Amino acid sequence: MNPHTPPSASRQKTPPIDPFAITAGLLLNDIRILPSLLLLLSFYAVAGAVVEPAFWLELVDRILQLAVMSVVVLRWRKRLQTPSSPRIRPLSVITRIFGIGLSLWIVITCATELASTSHASFGDVDSSLPLMLGAVVLILSFVWCWRLFFYYVIAGFVGGTWRDVVIRALRIHKENPGAAARALAAPLSLSAIALCIFNLPFPDGRSLILTTLSSASQALFWLLSTYTGIGVGLSLFQPADWRALGLEGYSTERLQTLEIQGRSKLAKILTPRSALKCAGVAILLMVINNIRFAAEPPATKVEVTRLTAEDKLVRLELRATDTTHQFRGFYPRLLSLRGDSGHPISIELLKASTQIDKSEVLSQISEQDRTSITLFLEFSTDRNRKDFEALNEVWLWYGILPVEKLKVRESTSGQ
Repeated sequence: MNPHTPPSASRQKTPPIDPFAITAGLLLNDIRILPSLLLLLSFYAVAGAVVEPAFWLELVDRILQLAVMSVVVLRWRKRLQTPSSPRIRPLSVITRIFGIGLSLWIVITCATELASTSHASFGDVDSSLPLMLGAVVLILSFVWCWRLFFYYVIAGFVGGTWRDVVIRALRIHKENPGAAARALAAPLSLSAIALCIFNLPFPDGRSLILTTLSSASQALFWLLSTYTGIGVGLSLFQPADWRALGLEGYSTERLQTLEIQGRSKLAKILTPRSALKCAGVAILLMVINNIRFAAEPPATKVEVTRLTAEDKLVRLELRATDTTHQFRGFYPRLLSLRGDSGHPISIELLKASTQIDKSEVLSQISEQDRTSITLFLEFSTDRNRKDFEALNEVWLWYGILPVEKLKVRESTSGQ
């Protein structure tokens, strides 16, 4: 060694590991099983197109997500370990992944339900308490999901007790607060692009096939985030973690092999910088879809069959017909009463129901086995009956589009 060379300069520095090249290497090695995993993760989207969304569907969907996580981590632990590596019982790994994953999901589901079912205003302290409590629990549960993001990587590759898994996952978050964001950036942006692309032909969701494919884009998110989490997590392992895996002294060699296999355009696409560009594309597609959704008339044809006016209230009966899409993509909550130039006449849609005796505002029509239905509407106005009857131009609007002119005087003359 040159005596004038500093000791630190004489040591060969190991180049940093690229977690996204590792992720790409994992994906390319698993290319044959990826379609099967995507199909499993698409269960909720496909089932939701056939039956009404329900809690049991969401539960099965979450179980499948955790099952895919378990399969992938166990598959790669087996590939990375050496004959001298300590053995981990697969059942223990699955139990920890399912236990922590389901616990977090149940808390988030309950908090969301608690917050969404409370319709009270914050001005009423007693009635707004469930809403505030649900919001607080929801925020805290998301914080813990963020802090424990790498728990399945620890459970699958390092093992240990429940406490060990949680502590190691929290340590990774504490030492690398932005690691979870780096792992989630590409899955979020790429799945958002897929969702927007499937929605491009019919932004209102009238196509059953395209709507199902759009919903299935969440499968891409879960699959990619599982792999990016492993890639980023492995790159952040400490010597103690590799020692627990039985790869102390071999970790760099194992990761560099995966990194070399994954050096491709895929690795560049998975980086946060590329994810930011993809997010820009996704936002642009969302804007385009929203503009087209607002500008295109609904596939459902509506005809006013009855109109009655009272002071501050207008009732309509509509015959809605859709022989092609069976009311998919038709949203009754978008109906309103306006003048020909668009100035509002109704204040609020109080009722939009297929049942005359039920007070509700339907977001969508669930009776998709029929091609013709009757809708009962009620609108509040700031006009009394005589002032309303004196109006010459009253139109039924759907969003920002007029769909039918109301014959106010003819309809109310016999009242």
